[in-house]
Amino acid sequence: PKHGVTVREGALSEWNEVEARYDRIRGLKEGRRLGCQAKVMGDIVIDVPPESQVHRQVIRKSATARDITMDPATHAYYVEVAEPDMHEPSGDFQRLADALRDQWQIDGLEADATLLGRLQPILRKGEWK
Repeated sequence: PKHGVTVREGALSEWNEVEARYDRIRGLKEGRRLGCQAKVMGDIVIDVPPESQVHRQVIRKSATARDITMDPATHAYYVEVAEPDMHEPSGDFQRLADALRDQWQIDGLEADATLLGRLQPILRKGEWK
């Protein structure tokens, strides 16, 4: 049984119906309990048998240094976006794209409808920065 554990007598709650049914159908070794069903009632030391361990212990004798190149999928850029002007009609997204192009040389900006709907409140709250 994958989840069987062995503990000292009296340290866990009494057997319940789930454990009895599991024992009838799949069987538990003598003295084993289901770790997902037994409740801890006092100080215990749990011995998890090797066949129930998901990950075997690995002891590294030496550490090896590795170079890791950081290349995140997103980047944060500080931009100052022109405020809306009724004499120069353009959308928030267009002004943001212009700011990224002018200040960071980033072209080809795309956004989905969800972002477009959130853009104006975000820009306004940030005072167009």
